[in-house]
Parts: sequence; C-alpha cells; structure tokens
Amino acid sequence: MINFFTGNHGNAIHVEDTFEYIFQGLKSVGVDIRYSRDWFMSNGINLVMEGDVHSFSDGMISVKKENPKTRIYLIVTEILEQDGIFNSANTLPEEWDKTQPYRNRAKWEYRSKQFHKLVPFVDGFIACAEPLIPGYSNLGPRLHYLPLAPIPGYRPINFLDSSNRDIDFIFTGTETNYRTGLLNAIKSYGYATVSLDGQTPSYLRRHYLGRAKISLGMKLSKNTMFMSKQRAHYHLINRIPHVFERTPDEGDLHEFMNFSESGTDFVEACRYFLNNLGKVALGKFDEFLVTKKFTYFHVFQNLKEFLRE
Repeated sequence: MINFFTGNHGNAIHVEDTFEYIFQGLKSVGVDIRYSRDWFMSNGINLVMEGDVHSFSDGMISVKKENPKTRIYLIVTEILEQDGIFNSANTLPEEWDKTQPYRNRAKWEYRSKQFHKLVPFVDGFIACAEPLIPGYSNLGPRLHYLPLAPIPGYRPINFLDSSNRDIDFIFTGTETNYRTGLLNAIKSYGYATVSLDGQTPSYLRRHYLGRAKISLGMKLSKNTMFMSKQRAHYHLINRIPHVFERTPDEGDLHEFMNFSESGTDFVEACRYFLNNLGKVALGKFDEFLVTKKFTYFHVFQNLKEFLRE
C-alpha cells in the first residue's frame, strides 16, 4: 500500500489536478493507494508533495529517524536555482518583493532551507516537468520523470454551444502583478473576462470554463522561462480552447499547445484569436489523445516500478 500524504497542503484544492493524476494513475496499474491528511506509514511507502508548511520537514524527518524502513518519495514542483533557492517565476532577486506570489523573499529562502534539510531523508524525487530535472538530479536521491499523458476514459468539460458562451477570456490560477497587468489590458478593450483563483472548487472552475471562448495561459512574470505544464495538461485533457504565452523552453506537451508567436504582443495575439474563432485551431487535442510519445499505462507502470525498487 502507498500512503499519499496531503496534510501539508491544507484542503489541497490548488493541487487537486496533480494529486488526482498521480493517485488515479497508480490505482489504474493495481496499486493500493490511499490519501491521508495526518498519518505517515511507518514501515512502507509515503508519497508527499513538497509544500510550504513550517513543521512539515521536521515531522517527516522524525518519522524517518524513528522508523528507518519508512520510504519517502517527494513530488517536486518548484524550479531549484543554482543557488539552491526555489524560484519557479524566474524573477530576479530585486523583483521578489514586487511580484506575487514571490513577494516575500524571506519566505522562499526559508522554504528552500527546510527542503534541503529534508533531502538526506528522502528516498526519491518525482518531477512532472522537464525544467525541474537539472535542479534535483544531483542532490542524492533518485529522480523519476513522470510525463503528463492522455487519460483513458477521461470526460472533458461540457462546453456550451459557441453562440451561448458569454465569457470571452478566462484565466484560472494565481494572479501576479504581471498577469494582472495583462488581464487589465485585455479588459480595457471591453471583453468579458473572468479570473478564478487557485482555490476555486473544481465544479465552479469547470462551469466557468464551459462558458468561455478562450482560456489564457500567462507566464508568472515577464522573465519566466517555463510553461506551466500542469496547466497545459489540464487544457489538453479537457479540450479547452486556449492561448498560452510563449516561453523559451520546449517540453513534450509543447507541440500540442496553441501559443502566441514569440515576440508578438500577447494581448494582441489574444484579440486576433478571439476575432478568428472557427478559422484557427486553439489546441491540437486529437493529436494529443493518440500520441505515441507516451501512454498512460506505461507512464504509471514505470512510476510503480520506481516506487518499489
């Protein structure tokens, strides 16, 4: 049995997509996996996503010291820079106090310190995005890359007919100063625009997306180098028409996504696609569904073997 610990993420609404992808995927290959809010398996496998809780690292270290046979596999989600500090927004140090959620540099330095304290007690890392790999590959624990694959039998969002969609643009996720600026620029043209924060329940998020013509994928900050891969995967499995802001990285989902052209003003690109609905493809959903790059079964069979080595 695998114990999937969620207690360091509160109600876990903001990480629901990642949690359920991994939980249901392992379950599909015969793993007995169960969520737990406040219990660690003392003689078995514990799966945990790294998170910002002060007491979390100390608690996991105590469990490991008291029960040496305990195994801890950490799902990592933040870019780890060469200086050892988390910085997924790729913001410059002087920008940290100006760009949400990186507005508190001391907080991120402390979270990074807690992570490094936990590393010697971790049995392995799991990363779902390619840009994470360099920062974690030389820390000691084994590293497993988990692709985000098409999900067999998944039921996409039920969209309204195009004539009944009353929302022009929608954004779901954390608003930063940079993202807010882009949203305000779009709103200034009079477009019906909705923004939902990361704590929005799934049923509401799906409802509003079903009414929207285009969903937006904006960088965290002007300097961000990496696409939000979990956001991209959500758009692909739900067949959501979208425009993502182009980033320099190139991962295994990029070929299926609809990007604004490099060097093109993102707001103007969004306006172009909205004005040409029906004439342009806003995502290569069918191609993603039948891709041979990875299959759901093999992705989770490989993860199962990694966890049991």
